[in-house]
Amino acid sequence: MILNKLFPFLAWRSLMSRETVQADFVAGITVALVLIPQSMAYAQLAGLPPVYGLYAALLPGLVGVLWGSSYHLGTGPVAMTSLLTMTTLIPFGIGDLNFVGSQRYIEMAILLAFIVGVVRLVVGLFKLTFLVNFLSQPVVRGFINAGALIIASSQIGKIFGVKMHRSDVYLADIWSLLIRIPSEIHPPTLIIGCASLAVLWALKKYAPKIPSALVVVTLGSLSVWYFNLADPRMISADFSGIIEPGQRFVAVIGIIPAGLPAFQAPAFDLAMILKLLPGAFTVMFIGFMEVTSVIKAIAPKSKQKVDLDQELIGQGLSAIAGSFSGCYPTSGSFSRTALNYSSGGKTGLSGIFVALFVLLALLFLTPFLVFLPDAVLAAVIIMAVVGLVDFKVFAQAWRVHHYDGISAIVTFSASLLFAPDIVNGIVIGGLLALALHLFRTMNPRIQIQSCCDPQENDSVRPNQSVRFPAMRFDGRIYFANTLHFENGILSILDTYPNAEKIVILAEGIDGIDASGNLILIELLETLRGMGKDMIFVGVRPQVKEIFLRAHLWDLVGDKNFYADSISLKAALELENEAVKPK
Repeated sequence: MILNKLFPFLAWRSLMSRETVQADFVAGITVALVLIPQSMAYAQLAGLPPVYGLYAALLPGLVGVLWGSSYHLGTGPVAMTSLLTMTTLIPFGIGDLNFVGSQRYIEMAILLAFIVGVVRLVVGLFKLTFLVNFLSQPVVRGFINAGALIIASSQIGKIFGVKMHRSDVYLADIWSLLIRIPSEIHPPTLIIGCASLAVLWALKKYAPKIPSALVVVTLGSLSVWYFNLADPRMISADFSGIIEPGQRFVAVIGIIPAGLPAFQAPAFDLAMILKLLPGAFTVMFIGFMEVTSVIKAIAPKSKQKVDLDQELIGQGLSAIAGSFSGCYPTSGSFSRTALNYSSGGKTGLSGIFVALFVLLALLFLTPFLVFLPDAVLAAVIIMAVVGLVDFKVFAQAWRVHHYDGISAIVTFSASLLFAPDIVNGIVIGGLLALALHLFRTMNPRIQIQSCCDPQENDSVRPNQSVRFPAMRFDGRIYFANTLHFENGILSILDTYPNAEKIVILAEGIDGIDASGNLILIELLETLRGMGKDMIFVGVRPQVKEIFLRAHLWDLVGDKNFYADSISLKAALELENEAVKPK
C-alpha cells in the first residue's frame, strides 16, 4: 500500500498484458507525432528557442505519468502555460529589446518551472486543492478567452511575414502590426501560413485521426527546401545571430542542437524567486484548472478513478525534474490527453512511449527540422487555441447571475488591457468576483409575514392585531450581513407594534459566525427588554451545534425552539386556549 502511494506506477502491473502494451505503443507514437511539432511551436510562444519545447516534452512528460494518477494525462508544453511564462517574464526585461529568448530569459524560465513545481507539490502533498475554488469559473473562462485571443493574435505577424514589435502595451503592438501589414507583407510567408491553416482546418474537420500538425510541418519544410526559400545563414551550423526575413527568404527555425539537454540545477536566486512567485501561482492555478477539466472529461469514459491531489504531486515533480533539464513550465494538455485515450491508450505506459519517441527525435530528427518555417508553427498554435475562444460563457454566466457575467467580462477586458502582463487581469477579476460575492451575501433574501404559518391567510388582519409575526432569512448570518438581519427585526417591530414574539424561520440559515452570534444576543436582550421574545423554527443541525457551543441555546431557552411551523402553530393554539376568558 505504501509502495503504491510512493510509486503510483506500480498499479499498472495488474493491467499489463501483451494487448495493452501494443495499444499503449500505438497511442504513444500517435501522441508523439502531435507533441513534437506542438512543443516547438509552444516554446516559441513562450519566447524560447524551439528546442526547449522538445526538452519540455521529454522528462516532464515521463515524470508526470509515473507519479500522477491518470493513465492518459499528457504532460508537456501547452499554449496557456507558454503564454503565462512569457507574460510573467517580460516585465523583467523592460527596455531590453533582446531580452526575450536571451540567456537570462531562458534561465528565468527554467527557474519559474522549479517554483511552479514546488508550489504544485506543496498543494498536492498538503491536500490544498480546495484553494483553486477561490477562482470562480466565470473568472477563469474570461481569462482563458483573453489568453486565447492574445495567443492567436500574437502569431498574425508570423503568418504575414511581418515582425511584431514588443512593448509593455500589447494592444498597441497589435495595432502597430495591423497598420504595417499592407506595406510590409511577405507573400511567400503568407502563402505558407495560409496554406498551413487551410490544411490544419481541413484535416481536423474531415480526417481528425491524421496527425495534422505533423503533416503541415512536413509539407512546409519540404516547400522551403524545394523552392530554396531559406536564408543560407539560418541553416548554417556556425550561425548564431538573428536576421530578418528578406524579400525572398522566409523565417525558419534553423539549426536545432541535437542531443539531450544538460542536467544541471536552475540558477537559484532568492530575490528573483520571490519576484516570480505571483506568476508561479497563476501558472499553478490555470494549469490545475486545465488538468481538472481534462480529467473530468476523460475519467468517466476510461472508468478510472483519479486522485487530484496525487495528480498535482505528479505535476509538481514533473516541473521540478524538468527545471533540472532545461525546461520551462509545463502542464497537462487537453488535446493530447483526449488523443491518448481515443488512440487506445490503456495505461501510463503510453506516456513512457511518448517520452521515448521525443528522445529519438532529439537524438536523430533535429537535422530534418532546419527548414521548418515559423509561419507553420504559428498556424499550429492558432489552430490549437482557436477552440478555447468561447464567448457564449459570458452570456451563460450573465443569465445565471449578473455578478458572474460582470466578473467574466471584467477579467477578459482587464487581461487584454494589461497584456502582456495578463496576470493583473486574473488578479483583478478574482478580487472583483470575491467582492461581488461578499456584496451579494450582504443582502440575502428576507421574507416577512404576519403569521408564522405561511399557509394561513392573514391579509385581512390589521397589523396591530398580529401577535406572532415571522421572518425568513436565507443565508449565513455573518459579519457582513448582521446589519441586514437587524434591520429585518426592526422592520417587523415597526410593522407589527403589538407583536409578542418574533418568529425566525431558520430553515434557510446555514451558518452563524461570532458576529452573527453577538447580534442575536443583542436583539434577544433588546426584545426581552421590551417585553417581547424570539422564537426559532427549523434550526439546522449544524446551526444548532453553534447555538449549543456559544450557549445561545440556553439563553434563548428550549421552549423557544420548534422543529417546524406545524409544531409551533400547535403550541401557539394551546397558548391561545389557555389565555381565553372562561
